[in-house]
Amino acid sequence: MNDRRVTAIRNALEAFSESVDAMARIARWGDLSDPVPDSLQQAAAHLEANMKAANSLAGATFSGAPAIVHRLMVSSNAVKRLSSAYEEYLKLKAEPNSDALALLEGVDAAIDSVNEDLRKLDD
Repeated sequence: MNDRRVTAIRNALEAFSESVDAMARIARWGDLSDPVPDSLQQAAAHLEANMKAANSLAGATFSGAPAIVHRLMVSSNAVKRLSSAYEEYLKLKAEPNSDALALLEGVDAAIDSVNEDLRKLDD
């Protein structure tokens, strides 16, 4: 299954997932005397661009061999779940008296779900 579309959406999904994970880890960073690692800051800084790229690929219409289309749809659905969780986090975080750290649980669940989907595609 050497379809470039599968590779492209998979790479975009992984970059998006990494950026969302970095954002969540930074949001939880407790010790302000210990600086956030540059790699984490850089990954989080690319979140919007990675989300846009992943959503662009996930929004495409897929055709071709059923096995390829299945892989594309699984990846596309994972992008949509992660985008939804991140957008929900942003919406709820903006509300007064929200507990941003508790809200990250939904983001964490989405990241875990995406990673599980990616593992299944590797089987």
